[in-house]
Amino acid sequence: MDTSFHLYLLITLLLFLQCLVDYSSANSNINTDRSSLIALKSRISLDPQDILTKSWNNESSICSWIGVTCDSRHQRVTQLNLTSMDLVGTIPPEIGNLSFLVSLDLSGNSFYGPIPPSIFNMSFLEYLQLRYNSLSGSLPLDMCTHIHRLKFLHISYNELYGEIPSSLEHCSQLEFFSLYNNSISGFLPKEIGNLRKLQFFIVGVNKLTGYIPKEIGNMAMIEWLGLSNNNLSAKSRRMSSPHAYGQPDEGKKTRIWAPLKVKTLSNILHVHTKNRLKTTTHQTISLPKCCV
Repeated sequence: MDTSFHLYLLITLLLFLQCLVDYSSANSNINTDRSSLIALKSRISLDPQDILTKSWNNESSICSWIGVTCDSRHQRVTQLNLTSMDLVGTIPPEIGNLSFLVSLDLSGNSFYGPIPPSIFNMSFLEYLQLRYNSLSGSLPLDMCTHIHRLKFLHISYNELYGEIPSSLEHCSQLEFFSLYNNSISGFLPKEIGNLRKLQFFIVGVNKLTGYIPKEIGNMAMIEWLGLSNNNLSAKSRRMSSPHAYGQPDEGKKTRIWAPLKVKTLSNILHVHTKNRLKTTTHQTISLPKCCV
């Protein structure tokens, strides 16, 4: 046999081995996703509509399960939408193994217990919706260390406590953030002013205290600012600042004031503070109910 034939055999063998490796890896990855979903199903104590009971079974591909969407190329789970299924249970840490997940929506159920920190390790995650549940515990201090693509975070109407992590500033792509109606305490971190793409910031009906940081005025894209029903106030020395706006209500315990720069204020469509904000040109901004 000549050298060229030996080379042909070698290349063919290498390609065959590569195919075996790719096939094995694909099976391993899809099995990881399956195990993660099975772990979630095992934590469901009540499924009144029998959705997971009937659909999530070993006889079919997970990509055909109700609420599950896979990408066509890798056959990995990219979306998990179990909204408004009346499910009762907890969220297992294994859900963080859905490494290709882009969108997670478990809203409108009765999930309780803590939010697994592993959720904040999914580097492809862009959309996280957990509102209208009974989730408790605090947000991880390093919640934005790995999810730099996150654009939408909605965890309103739960029972979360603790503080808003200052690491939130590392979610640089964030456009929507809502923790409305929880028990979040502590201060508003000044680092949120670094979220230049943020359009909605809604943290009303919590237990926040201290001053509203002037850095909020750096959020050039902000359109909806919801700070109502907290114990926030403003430093009195800021009241005469030519670059700030606000009219505190001296007669109430909760004094709300938004130190917003001119260029930022012009972008705002809605401000909800249970007061009225006025510009130095006396242009009044009405305060409608906050979107939740």
